[in-house]
Amino acid sequence: MGKEFERFKNACKEKGVIIAFLKIISYTAFILRKKRLENIWRDVCLKSGKVEIKGWNTGLKIYWEGRELTKDAGLNSSIFVNGKWHDSSKAKWRAEKVESGSIVINNSWKTLPIKQTWILSRLDDGSITCEVKVETGKDMEFIEQKFTIMLSERYNIWLDSSNKPTRFPQFKDWTDIR
Repeated sequence: MGKEFERFKNACKEKGVIIAFLKIISYTAFILRKKRLENIWRDVCLKSGKVEIKGWNTGLKIYWEGRELTKDAGLNSSIFVNGKWHDSSKAKWRAEKVESGSIVINNSWKTLPIKQTWILSRLDDGSITCEVKVETGKDMEFIEQKFTIMLSERYNIWLDSSNKPTRFPQFKDWTDIR
C-alpha cells in the first residue's frame, strides 16, 4: 500500500490533486472491468490433453500446459470488405453453450452486419476442432477472409504436419504461414 501512496503523492505534485484522483478512478474502473470479464469467461474453456482453449471478450486464447501460446486477440478471423479489413476481436463475444466436450461462442460485429458462431470440440487425440459459421444481415461480397492466430514472441519452433520441429519464419507484418 505504501508504494501506491507514494505514486499518488508524486502524481499530486506533478499534475495536481484532481488529475491524481481522476487517475485513481480510471484505474479502479479498469480493475473492476477486468474482474468482471474474468468472472464472465472463467468457465468458458475446453481442454484436450495438454491443450486448452479459453474464451475471452476479444476472441479465443490457446494454452499449452497452462501457459498462454497466443497474445492480444488470440484466435480470431478477419474479413476484407468495402476496401477495409475488419476483425472479430472488435466484435461483441458471448458464450452460448459450455459442455465438457465442446463450447459454442457467438460474436456480433460492431462495424458490419455479421454474426459468427465458433464451435469447438475436444478430440480424443489431445487436439481440438474449430468450426466457424458466418451469418450476414444483408448480402455482402467478401473480398477475402482469414482465420488468424496471434502467437507470443516467446515461441519460435512448432511441429509441422510430419511432426518435425520447424522454426517459425521471421517476419514483421502479417504473413500467411502454411
